[in-house]
Amino acid sequence: LVAIAKLGTPAMLGLLALALSISAPIMIYAGLELQIVQVTDAKRTYRFDDYLVTRFALLTIGLVLVALTTVALGYRQQLLIIMSIAILKLLDAVSEMYYGILYQREEMHRIGISLSLKGFLSLTALAVSLALSKSLLIALLCSVAARTAILLMYDRYNSHYLDATRDRRATRYNLLRHTL
Repeated sequence: LVAIAKLGTPAMLGLLALALSISAPIMIYAGLELQIVQVTDAKRTYRFDDYLVTRFALLTIGLVLVALTTVALGYRQQLLIIMSIAILKLLDAVSEMYYGILYQREEMHRIGISLSLKGFLSLTALAVSLALSKSLLIALLCSVAARTAILLMYDRYNSHYLDATRDRRATRYNLLRHTL
């Protein structure tokens, strides 16, 4: 918010507030706090892939609901910006699933590194692209790219490396079946 307030316009800041007010509640609700269930699953009733597939499926439904809500409320022109914020929320929620493995292994320093990298790279991408392009959409897309890079290159790698229970076979989708 501070970077947009300093480098952008009041209209951009208002649009960001609108995007957060529409997308955040839906995406938070769609996440179902599965990370807590995953971390406290001491018996390993479900595999990591079950949790990940379930969260991703529910968040995809959340993205559709954000789009439908945006259009229903008459913000069709702001749809791309609102969806960019929803995608940022989706990426954070997927990262949380990988953090669940790190919590189980008590590897908190790796979570700290991830959050630091994500914050620094996301803010840098947003600020530089906003300063150069003067476009909130381009700035948000650069932030999405930075968070995606951290998710794929750091979070996913570290979590899979530490997950001894990871089965490379196709997931059985047990948790998704029970959730739906």
